[in-house]
Amino acid sequence: RLPFRHVVRSWGCDVVYTPMIMAESFVASQRARDVEMHTNAYDRPVIVQFAADSAAQFAAATELVAGKVAGVDLNCGCPQQWAIKEGIGAALLKKPDTVRDMVRQARERSG
Repeated sequence: RLPFRHVVRSWGCDVVYTPMIMAESFVASQRARDVEMHTNAYDRPVIVQFAADSAAQFAAATELVAGKVAGVDLNCGCPQQWAIKEGIGAALLKKPDTVRDMVRQARERSG
């Protein structure tokens, strides 16, 4: 979250990431966007980390932050069991074609 990103920047960190944000919720809810994407002018550059199980979800979330952040990260490493059951995080390591499609669609939709 923003307070943590400020602390690590005070220690000399140049680039920071958001916590993992569920793309589906981020796209569906303005409230989720307001809570998850809280930032300010000092919070630059920032990379947004999304968790998604489909190209459509990831691309839609990426499109919403395009031009507002330095980059977008697709979480392909979360090892938590709930995430793997949802088909996100580390579960994507077994689906390279899906990951490829996710990245392609996100790039096409976000410019």
